[in-house]
Amino acid sequence: DFLDLEQTLFTEEDIFLSVLFISEIELSNLLGSEATENLYENLDLHHESEYRERKIPKIISNKIANCTPDHLEGNMRSLFAQSIILQYLLELNLYISSSKRFLSNLEKDDFKNKIDELIPEIKKYYKINTIK
Repeated sequence: DFLDLEQTLFTEEDIFLSVLFISEIELSNLLGSEATENLYENLDLHHESEYRERKIPKIISNKIANCTPDHLEGNMRSLFAQSIILQYLLELNLYISSSKRFLSNLEKDDFKNKIDELIPEIKKYYKINTIK
C-alpha cells in the first residue's frame, strides 16, 4: 500500500534519512523467518511498535531511495522494488551484525590496557613540545 509522510526538521546540518516501512509478514516472505529474527536482533527490535535510529552508510541507504522507478509498471515495478529492498535488508543486516561483532570483540580490559600504554607516550610528547 502507500504511506504519505511529511516531516520538517530545522537544523544547521544536512540530514539524509531513509525509512522503510514493511510488514513483518512481508519481511518474513522476503528474508525467511530465521533471517527476519536475526535482523530484528541485530537492530535491537523486540516489539513490532519499536523503531531504532541508526547511522547507516549512504552507500547502503541510497539503495532504497529510487526503488520504484517510473519507467517500470505492474509486476516488473513490484519485482524490481522487492529486489532492491531485499538487497538493502541484506546489506543492512551484514553492516549491523559486523559492527556488533566488532564491538563485542573489543574487550574493555584490552582497551583500557592500550590506553594505559599510551599515557606515558602522550606525556612524553607533551613535555617535549611544551619545552620548545
